[in-house]
Amino acid sequence: MNIKNYIYVTGKKIQRLWGFEYRYTVENQAGRKIDSIVNLLDGKETDEQVATLISNQLSKINIIPEPVPDPIEEAKNEKEEEIKQILIEKGLLTEEDEISDLKNKDEILAAEEVR
Repeated sequence: MNIKNYIYVTGKKIQRLWGFEYRYTVENQAGRKIDSIVNLLDGKETDEQVATLISNQLSKINIIPEPVPDPIEEAKNEKEEEIKQILIEKGLLTEEDEISDLKNKDEILAAEEVR
């Protein structure tokens, strides 16, 4: 079966009490597999008609969601910036330094003795 912009993996027509349905699996261009079902009118649809039904459904369900920022990572970054500003105010860091550049107590005392 040929479905535009997708790789057809597998599919099967199944008769249910309420009518026919076609269960299928396709793979999108990003490699993500999509499993779903389309309802058939009478079960006598051709492969092209089934492919059209699948394409119509995929246009509605295969929407790439907007990336959601991680709230934990955002909170961590805000706290690190707040800590950095406090350390700059205390003279322990400069604007160019990162928190990882902070000297330990022995390094600070050794620098004071040299002065």
